[in-house]
Amino acid sequence: MRVHHYSIEVRDLNQSSDFYENILGFKEESRMHLNGERVLFLTLGAARLELVQPESPAEASPPSSRMHLAFEVVDLNPLLDRMLHAGCEIVEGPIRLDMGWSCVFLTGPDGEMLEFIQI
Repeated sequence: MRVHHYSIEVRDLNQSSDFYENILGFKEESRMHLNGERVLFLTLGAARLELVQPESPAEASPPSSRMHLAFEVVDLNPLLDRMLHAGCEIVEGPIRLDMGWSCVFLTGPDGEMLEFIQI
């Protein structure tokens, strides 16, 4: 068994796909309408991300404060500059962890929590 994908509910599929593709480097895999929702699958290496936009804004759920996506990066500083330039806000960090890693938590375009770790 392996993980197939991670899913994030978004308010604006076009805005979110632009962010994940142009800022983080994901590639579009497929788009569809499913059960009244617009769905987009993106890939980054072996990772697959599903962005889901409900047809009705009233059906949208608030972002979870505990759920987050974590990405390993080679150099945190250039990525952090790109993220801040794209309008992301730092929630915590950058912090240096006991094991020598550095990490920062930021918000994505729909308030989703994103963590970037330099190992």
